[in-house]
Amino acid sequence: AISGVYLTEAFQLRNTTNAVREQIARLEETYRRENAKFHPLKADSHEMKVVVDTGDFILRNSVPVSFVMQQLGLVLGDFPDMHVDELTWHTGLVSEDADAERRQRRGEAQLPLPIPQVAEISADVTGQISPFDGDLKQAFERIRRLASELQARTRFGRVQATEFPINDSPAVPLSADIERNGDQSPARFRLRLTMELNGG
Repeated sequence: AISGVYLTEAFQLRNTTNAVREQIARLEETYRRENAKFHPLKADSHEMKVVVDTGDFILRNSVPVSFVMQQLGLVLGDFPDMHVDELTWHTGLVSEDADAERRQRRGEAQLPLPIPQVAEISADVTGQISPFDGDLKQAFERIRRLASELQARTRFGRVQATEFPINDSPAVPLSADIERNGDQSPARFRLRLTMELNGG
């Protein structure tokens, strides 16, 4: 009886082992098939260092959205009718000439894959005045005042109003027919907030 029990367990163990082997074979075949779709990536030690340094740079200098919104909140509380709808990012790079001079001054050899030096980070903030009473002159003044307050009271060193409800440049002709395009607000504006990074 005991031998029969052991024999049954042996058969079950053999079946389980065969099932595991079949599964391993299927996984290996799947890996081989999928891996064949990609070309092998060859990199020397310098290229690997560039990857690591670039990742470290991103971690050190990334500016989270929560930080930008916290900075905006320092000022937007005084402008209850101005609302932020969209936030996009841009980076400003040090010119190649300045970067080359930096390497030459430090006595560093020319690198085949130099890491771009980021000098500043800019946030484009798009928003609108709501409710809007149609007074464009007052809207322009409030947008300029918001930009001025953001520059004075936040860590962004430069704040520019880059888009107004209409283009007020004297060089641009203004049609007498001003129509709303779809759902676009007639009181939309855009600001560019720029923060310089110390040391690039």
